[in-house]
Amino acid sequence: MTKGCDGGGLRYQSPVSVSPQEADEVFARGSVSEICETLVAAALHLPDRDWVEQHIIAFLGDGRAELRRCAAVSAGHVARIHGTVGKEVFDALRALLTDSVMSGAAEDAMDDIEMFVGGDQTEEKGMNLWLADDVSARTSGAVLEERPRYVVGGLVVVVGARIAQELREQYLADTFGSVDWLWSGTDEMRFSRDGGSLVGAVFQVPEQEAELARWWERCRDLPPGEGAPSAPLGRNFDLLPADVRWISPSGDVLVCLRSQASIESTAVVRLRISRDFDLLFIDGHLAGWLLEKPATYLVGEAVDVPADVTGDHGLGRLLSKYLSLVSLPKVEMIQDGDEEALGEIGGLEREITMNELVVSQKEVLLQALRELLED
Repeated sequence: MTKGCDGGGLRYQSPVSVSPQEADEVFARGSVSEICETLVAAALHLPDRDWVEQHIIAFLGDGRAELRRCAAVSAGHVARIHGTVGKEVFDALRALLTDSVMSGAAEDAMDDIEMFVGGDQTEEKGMNLWLADDVSARTSGAVLEERPRYVVGGLVVVVGARIAQELREQYLADTFGSVDWLWSGTDEMRFSRDGGSLVGAVFQVPEQEAELARWWERCRDLPPGEGAPSAPLGRNFDLLPADVRWISPSGDVLVCLRSQASIESTAVVRLRISRDFDLLFIDGHLAGWLLEKPATYLVGEAVDVPADVTGDHGLGRLLSKYLSLVSLPKVEMIQDGDEEALGEIGGLEREITMNELVVSQKEVLLQALRELLED
């Protein structure tokens, strides 16, 4: 028995073999139920996947909901039988996620593709990537245009869209993905409901330090692939944040990883989604992220735009010292009034003040340091 279509719903029937010529005749002159049965039969029996997919794509755009639904079912059969589907089929299914009548059938078909194909949903996808245990993604080839914003006082790095607080509710309604609800501690990645492309993300900067210098030496020369991930599911999910960080003494790179990541693995992928910002995948799964030249992107608020800074301005080294001071357990010593720790804070404040560079990033770092003392 196999999954088929019957008007407004699904039914189960025995598949009947069909030739391309017979199918073309039914597609041209048959009734809706005949076309549906023939399309399912073609998906199940015809070896020419390209031919079948051309008709699936055509019927996914048909004006009759019954045929769109049947085409979605047929796409799932193609994934199960052939172990892959073409990018055009996947894109056509994703376009139906905004169709109030068809969104459920489209999601079912995309779930079938995930089940039978895995994270690599289409034959044209360059990487097999997983954002979470049950959420796969594919690279879109498009890098987010907005520069990253490192809100050092807020312990987050923001990439993509700049959303004012009064517009956030509408932003969440217009997108899907992960979100930090009520300080749940998850990272945020939001995808467009129209196509699934990444719109914006917020990544938490952990307070716990880890020694990742050797890991970075091994991975720094890996060429990053370019292209923000596109999520195909059209549903919300939880995204675990990194829980350890490392910044180089010169401050030229900030690396944040999940402590459970297998850092000995050689299967590491850097995916550049914004200027100097890479997602890090280990063994195909999202394991963290990195930001090169992080001091360049210091801002006071997530909606601010960092000033253009070029050359060796010394702010990277100062940021590295600052993060060392505000890491656990030293930040707790500062909060408890430890004289030695407070002395280090005062010394760093003088060092930043003496830096001759006149840019907003310097003032942001000074303000974060002073707020730490006030707390």
